Amino acid sequence: MAGLLTPLRGRRSGDLVAEIARPLPVLLTCELLGLPVEDRILSWTEILLAFHERAGADLPAHLAAVAASDLVSSLAALKVTNDEMLNLVAMLVVGGVEIAGGFVANAMSALLDSPCRVALARNEPVLMSDMIAELVSGSDPLHVGTFRCTTEPVRLGGTVIPAGEVVMLAGADCPSDRRYAGTVGHGVQHRIGSLLGRLLAETVLEQLVDEFPLLRLSVSPARVPWQFTRQSRAVESLPVLVS
Repeated sequence: MAGLLTPLRGRRSGDLVAEIARPLPVLLTCELLGLPVEDRILSWTEILLAFHERAGADLPAHLAAVAASDLVSSLAALKVTNDEMLNLVAMLVVGGVEIAGGFVANAMSALLDSPCRVALARNEPVLMSDMIAELVSGSDPLHVGTFRCTTEPVRLGGTVIPAGEVVMLAGADCPSDRRYAGTVGHGVQHRIGSLLGRLLAETVLEQLVDEFPLLRLSVSPARVPWQFTRQSRAVESLPVLVS
C-alpha cells in the first residue's frame, strides 16, 4: 500500500482508481497465487492466464507449493478435478480483483463526494469502519452472480425453473455482503471479494485522509466517470487534487 501512495506525494493531482483501486487488489491476488509482481499483471484475465501457465496440469500441487495463507492452503487440499479447481480459482480472482477493486473505487468516490464526510473521517478516525460499511452498503460493484445450473426444479416466487437450466442470479437489490440464493446454491451466498473490498477500502481511506489533508475531487461529483457493464458498475476514474 505504501508503495502505491509514494507517487502521489509531492504531486498536485492524481487518479485514485488507476493508481490505487485497480493495482492494489491485483498485487494482493498475485501474491496469494504465487505470481511475481514484477510481471506487471494488470487484470484478472491476465492473472488467470499467468496462473494457468505456471501451474501446468496439476493445479492443486502448484497451490500447495506457493501457499502462504490459510485460504490457498485450503484450496490446495480440496479433492476436486483440475477443471473444478480452475473454476474455484477463477471465482477467487474475479472476487479479489474486480469486486474488491470496485468496492475500493466506489467507497473512495462516495467519501470524496462530501467534504463534510472527509472532515469527519479525518477528525474522528474511530468512526472510519462504520463509515466504510455505510459507504459500500449501496455500492456493490457486481449486479449479478456467477452462472449456476439447476440440478432439480426450483420454485422462485411464482416461477418454476426446470432442472438442467443455466441461470444467473441478479442480486443488486440484496444486501451488499450476502446474496440469498434460495435452493439454487447452498444457503446464504456471501459475495466473494466483498469483505476484502471493505478491508481494503478502510485501509486505503484511512491512509489517504491521514497523509493528504487537502485531498479533494478535482471535478464535480457529477462528472466522475463510471463504468457500466452487464455485470458490474464501478467508478472508472477518480481525478483528485492532493495539494
